[in-house]
Amino acid sequence: MGVLLILGGGFYFAHLHPDLAGGLAAGAVLLGIMVWNANRRRSAAYRAALLECGARDPMKLSPVEFELFCGMLLAGRGWSVQATRTTGDYGADIVAERDGVRLVVQCKRWSNAAGVAAVQEAHAAIAFYGAHRAAVMATSGFTRAAEALAGTTGTALIVPGQHDLDRVLGQ
Repeated sequence: MGVLLILGGGFYFAHLHPDLAGGLAAGAVLLGIMVWNANRRRSAAYRAALLECGARDPMKLSPVEFELFCGMLLAGRGWSVQATRTTGDYGADIVAERDGVRLVVQCKRWSNAAGVAAVQEAHAAIAFYGAHRAAVMATSGFTRAAEALAGTTGTALIVPGQHDLDRVLGQ
């Protein structure tokens, strides 16, 4: 029996024993169901938090409501969440803790991609709040420069509804 394998962007055709091919097919179906189910649960939590904030689209939220929405997403994943002051927040809108890890989060509800400044603010907040990690949650993604700096500083970049918080935050 022949099986078409897609690995690393390349296509490969392999001849496999029928028993092995059947096992691989069953495993692939099971993996697909598991991924679909996790995405469905994550999507439901995202929609519930958004509706609780009074909107169907994060861009319809005010910046303060977006911060609340981000906090609700973290709280739904087991984080203890505390909002910082609206102004003079030293680079963090949210301070969250879970399993002994303190996380500072900068929230950006912007129509354009968040840039380097958002990553710098979040990373600087680590020292001020005594945190272990920093993250930026943004509605419209990130510039390449922000992604490069985040890679260097270890700052997590999250687009709510598109990224699995636990996977991105390494928990």
